Amino acid sequence: MFNEVYGAYYFLMEQILEAASHKSINIKEINDIINKYGFSESSLYFTPNVTSQGKSYNLLKKTDSGYTSVLQAPPVLHTTYEQKRFVKTMLSDKRIRLFIENDAIARLNALLTDVPPLYDLKDVEYTDTSLDGDDYGNEKYIANFKSVQNAIVQKKMLKIVYNTSTGERQTVKIAPYKIEYAVRDDKFRLCGVRLHGDKPKH
Repeated sequence: MFNEVYGAYYFLMEQILEAASHKSINIKEINDIINKYGFSESSLYFTPNVTSQGKSYNLLKKTDSGYTSVLQAPPVLHTTYEQKRFVKTMLSDKRIRLFIENDAIARLNALLTDVPPLYDLKDVEYTDTSLDGDDYGNEKYIANFKSVQNAIVQKKMLKIVYNTSTGERQTVKIAPYKIEYAVRDDKFRLCGVRLHGDKPKH
């Protein structure tokens, strides 16, 4: 349903058909889309399947100026019932507020009122995990998490103030590049490069 490989190919095809529904596109434009959204080797076998005539996908028609979509309108991906059930399950996850605003969560829950969750998160039991996971419901934690997210997306520096294990107050400058989740610790970790001034600290 959400296969990381095959789901990407559906998305690739959607992007190509979207582009080809407005005008003719050439091989370079098709490869640009595949290289942007696909995997490093995707264009080697995906492009021939997309552009072949009379076999394979048959979703593009070759013309004198390039390729056009055989569809009468741009493609529309519909959410399946099982996908709606999966979304309903994720809305009950304690970490969801870190990624989606409260009003969006409320709207989604309202739209999915009659949809049962795919499974109950209470039925999932983690073993060999820490009991002092992050406090995902804490408003200050949520605000700080979103500040870190924004800094990563906007490629901005962070100034972080924290207490060491000995109680000493420390301030560091970080160039953040990703956030990781540790299942065993039930904590999010910030990955970044410590800066001295505006330069990396060795």
